[in-house]
Formats: sequence, structure tokens, C-alpha cells
Amino acid sequence: MVIVFQSRSSLDPTNDECSTLWELLTMSLLEMLKEGLVRESDINSFNLPFYFPHGDELWRIIEEDGSFSLDDMDIFEVDWDQHDIECNNRGKKNN
Repeated sequence: MVIVFQSRSSLDPTNDECSTLWELLTMSLLEMLKEGLVRESDINSFNLPFYFPHGDELWRIIEEDGSFSLDDMDIFEVDWDQHDIECNNRGKKNN
């Protein structure tokens, strides 16, 4: 079985490394407000509890649960920031 989801690289759960997803959602909601598609009160009351576990934390939780065992866990990084020039230039051939 393969499971893919977002996690964080920092052991500190208050680290803001996972904020890009929420920034994109915020921009979308505010654009919808500007276009009159949603009410401000709906945005102010919007609540989406979410937690990004660290890989070590996830491994421990799965092992403690005992429903299945882990043979391997691969962690890879995806840069969601479209303005990250260094990331956008990776893999591009120089002419």
C-alpha cells in the first residue's frame, strides 16, 4: 500500500513551513469575497482544523496503532511557492 500526504520537516509543530497551503486558500477566499461569491461572515467563521505531522511522529503513531506495519517510509520535498526562483530553475537546461 502506498499513502501520500503532507508532513513537516521540523520537529516543532509551531513552525510555519506548512503555511503556503493556507496562504493559497486565503487568497482564494478573499478573491471570492471581492467577487461577491461569499459573505465576510462566512470567511470569518471558517474553521478547518488541520495538523501536519513530522515523519518520526507519523512512524510512531502507525507503529503504536498496530493496524499495519511500515516496511519503509520515503519523504520527499515539494516546493509549493511559485515565486521560489531557485526551485523553479532546478532541472532547467542552460542554453
